[in-house]
Amino acid sequence: MHVNTNDLIPLAAIGGALLIGVGLIGALIVILTSRGTRRVSRLQAASDELRKTVESVQADLARIQAAAEQPSVASDPLARAFAPAPVLTADQRAGALELLRQGADAADVAAGIGISHAEAELLLRVQRFLGAAPSVA
Repeated sequence: MHVNTNDLIPLAAIGGALLIGVGLIGALIVILTSRGTRRVSRLQAASDELRKTVESVQADLARIQAAAEQPSVASDPLARAFAPAPVLTADQRAGALELLRQGADAADVAAGIGISHAEAELLLRVQRFLGAAPSVA
């Protein structure tokens, strides 16, 4: 049997083209896979960074909540400014009213029972309003 070489040339060309096609398909698969891998890697890195940020915010929130549950008036000047003032005891109030009835002024009342001048002045004004205290300047 004799094979004509002219018949083999088209088969060789087809085989070569087939090999080139398979090679190109392989290269395309490698390229697409590496792009996908890089994309997945970037997404994973972004996810990890976001997770760390969320954990940090959660930790900050926990610290803020703990601080809110145990306020420290002594260490916070703003809290000290708005902290409720000590309440005037019944004994202090009775003593202040007695001094006012005796004719003491607000400064004497404040010094006598250990309250602020403003508190003594308020007591004096309330007593004047009620008409229970003598006119004291």
